Amino acid sequence: MGILVIAGSEQERRRLEIMLSDEGITDVVWLDSVSAVFGLLNDEADHPTVEVDLIILNLSSSDMDSDMDRVEACRMLTSADRSRDIPIILVVPAIALSELDAALAAGATDYVLSPIRAAALRARVRSALRLRNETVLRRSGEQKLQAMTQQLETANQMLQTISPIDDLTGIANERHLKESLDREWKISLRSFRPLSMVLVEIDFFEAFTSIYGPDSREDCLRHLATTLDKEMKRPGDVLARFAEEYFAILLPDTNINGAITLAEYLRLGVDQLTLAHTGSEVADHLTITLGLACSFPTMQRQPSDLIAAAGLALSQAIEEGRNRVKGIMMQ
Repeated sequence: MGILVIAGSEQERRRLEIMLSDEGITDVVWLDSVSAVFGLLNDEADHPTVEVDLIILNLSSSDMDSDMDRVEACRMLTSADRSRDIPIILVVPAIALSELDAALAAGATDYVLSPIRAAALRARVRSALRLRNETVLRRSGEQKLQAMTQQLETANQMLQTISPIDDLTGIANERHLKESLDREWKISLRSFRPLSMVLVEIDFFEAFTSIYGPDSREDCLRHLATTLDKEMKRPGDVLARFAEEYFAILLPDTNINGAITLAEYLRLGVDQLTLAHTGSEVADHLTITLGLACSFPTMQRQPSDLIAAAGLALSQAIEEGRNRVKGIMMQ
């Protein structure tokens, strides 16, 4: 372990050297001013030849820089990045005890009176080095914990990108919906079977959030996801959270009439929940509007065309007054 001693007097330096040597400490860096510390420990400089675990500040009034006293020296040392966590033992002449409280408040860890007694110095050095060791261990633990936390966050982000489940609602997410749509599109293309897509919007949901708050918003999304999921009858159908505040339903092998029937059934199911919504312009409770599209996939179309057509139907249903179902048969 290394100790940095700031001592302007050659006589004080020799006395400290003997005392530290008797304690078995030989890794010592000697400087004659506080200013010299920052040339050694500043962020741009190379690391010192020894790892500094303790600073002993032993400067008389005549040794101090013209614009710096012991208190300012402590404040500067504890403010610098490289010396912030290094304990400081301040050597204080009896006639300068008035500075002690201010120096301790400025960051000094401990003090010894001058002239220095070897026993007092040994006790202070041992205590300060224990403190330094505890600080290093704590910082090391904090860094490891921070690294582990970052690793967990990264792992969670990776899981979210590959997970088929939406965290909030527990139903399928948009990624899984689009993967399922691509797969079912190819199947329908080969078999020439109809494929339908339903988009669901919660009516005046922005007003709902403003009135009832973000927690109620999330509770509402979870409640609706559970309600819609219970109404899904076929295992091949896919209900997903779509674009944050929307739901989407993929219906393989379902014609336009079948899709409209299911959509109307879902609309009535939500309507009968009678969840209060004083900000709605179509009812005194929560309602949904559904737009759907049905297609017989062809080589000239893309799966995204089905989503776009369902979006167009949803827009038309909203323009017609909300709380209704609108379907489009793609030609």
